[in-house]
Amino acid sequence: MVDRTLAIAHTMTADMVCTGCGHPKHEAWNDDSAGWYEVKTHTCNGCVAADKDSKKNEDYDLSRKVSVVNERPADVKLKPWNPGT
Repeated sequence: MVDRTLAIAHTMTADMVCTGCGHPKHEAWNDDSAGWYEVKTHTCNGCVAADKDSKKNEDYDLSRKVSVVNERPADVKLKPWNPGT
């Protein structure tokens, strides 16, 4: 019963957001929101690694699966991340 309830909740939540940008439809699709959204670009370094791997493997094979593993040592600290910038 819990699985079914969670599946329904997930479907309802997914129906409330734009599939293109991920913002709530009631805000993003509202005409009063025109001009309030900006596009910011970010680089996912995991996707960069996967993209580089796919480009060096010329033979496309549906059975080949790629997983991206973070090999950064625990003692190498990252700068604080601010998704708004």
